[in-house]
Amino acid sequence: MPHIVIEYSANSIDNDKLDKALKSTYDVCCKFDCIRPEAIKIRAHSILNAYYGNGAKDFIHVTAHLLDGRSRARKADISKALLDNVMSEFPMIDTFSVDVLEIDGNVYQKNK
Repeated sequence: MPHIVIEYSANSIDNDKLDKALKSTYDVCCKFDCIRPEAIKIRAHSILNAYYGNGAKDFIHVTAHLLDGRSRARKADISKALLDNVMSEFPMIDTFSVDVLEIDGNVYQKNK
């Protein structure tokens, strides 16, 4: 844990830039002592169709799924670090957002 999901507007990011951003996102997560590097899982999904009331053409949205138990301040720090990272990796994108969701550790299941 955590699971980091990066959604982005299709055709706005080439694969080389995306690969670099996945690695830099991993590096950002590793800076937090509450996140074990071997537990980090990062994936990206391109979104073909989206509409924004603010007129944005391209977007990146990051969702960080974290096990419960971290303070609000810690989650805010993680959120800000993720936002700063994608904004620096993709200055050509119009709109950025990050959300941190808690996973209930009592019901979360995995095999490895």
